[in-house]
Amino acid sequence: MKKLLSIAFATFLLTSCSKKMDEFTSTPQQFKRADSTAINESLDNAALIVATSLKDRAVRSFIKAEALKQFDGDYDILYQSAKNTAINGSTLENIFSGNMQGRFSKTNVFEKIISNVSNFQISVPVHCEEWNENNYTPLVAIAETGVNENELKPIKAYDSKGNIHWLNAQIQPDKPVIVVGISERIDETGKLKYAFESTSAADSRVNGQSTILGQIRCPDLGDIESWANGKPELRLRIYGAKLSQGSTNPAPVYLATKFYTPDRNAIDNKWYVVNTFLFHWYYDWTSPTTTYVYGSDVEFHWVEEDGGFYNYTEDVTIGGIINPSSGGILGVSESTSFTRKGDDEYIGFVTVHYTNPTSNYYYHLDDFPYSEGSALDMELD
Repeated sequence: MKKLLSIAFATFLLTSCSKKMDEFTSTPQQFKRADSTAINESLDNAALIVATSLKDRAVRSFIKAEALKQFDGDYDILYQSAKNTAINGSTLENIFSGNMQGRFSKTNVFEKIISNVSNFQISVPVHCEEWNENNYTPLVAIAETGVNENELKPIKAYDSKGNIHWLNAQIQPDKPVIVVGISERIDETGKLKYAFESTSAADSRVNGQSTILGQIRCPDLGDIESWANGKPELRLRIYGAKLSQGSTNPAPVYLATKFYTPDRNAIDNKWYVVNTFLFHWYYDWTSPTTTYVYGSDVEFHWVEEDGGFYNYTEDVTIGGIINPSSGGILGVSESTSFTRKGDDEYIGFVTVHYTNPTSNYYYHLDDFPYSEGSALDMELD
């Protein structure tokens, strides 16, 4: 607005807009709680409807068969992709809409109940392979949004009669459980977010120091990903400092990112072998490159990605030393940042030094803010 507005007009604007100003001064956490509450209520209603629909063996067989396809690398079914599939002459959408159990009005078809749940999914996160759908009807649990995995204790679930059960969030059930929630691996357009990393033979050390991630382990996977959400989505980001030839001004550089989604029983207090090449660590000017070098310290930051509302910033501070091409040593003090979604779990980081051993050397992410001890261990080759 122009600076010469009258005081009276300004006062009018301030008064008339006070309510809107109050709305916009709410914190992201407040918005998140409000949005999460509405979505979790929808998920609760959806869980009841799915549970009562499981009385039909054909529905159970369909859910198992679709989950086993693992279209996103986990035992998940994207509802929008499956809702029109024929099941004994009906569709999944019509079956769910016909199982309201008198709790909802006839106008509240299933599509309306989940209308505010982006990328609604149905999963069988545990024991899907061994589920005998002919003689076992699982509970249907709710994977709530807006919660910290390590703080989650009970998980609400329904049986096919509509009765409520409470499951321990930290102890994996010994029988199959179906879970409804929001897809962690699909973006806003319905497409897969990730290209999954496959394991490979370790690269040879050529053309500079070859940095290889050999193994990773989560001492207690439940701290960062509840069994209700299936396999973890582990994102590694690597940052360092870079100095070009002839310069004395190092700058932060994003060296690499990798994404892993191992089976739960492959990484939960077990070493999961990945053998992934990360980057060539050019440290001094005797290496084959003559255009730049990296600093002596590199930051490895890990996030378990669950999506959610809003972006949150994680700061990255890079230290160590770096060698200019003119000779001598420079101290490094650089900073950058990255963003993550509100439901993502920031696991923590470790600083890797150039002089650390390059084989069978183990790192522990002790900076995880919610647990005692390490939440993730890694080994470099």
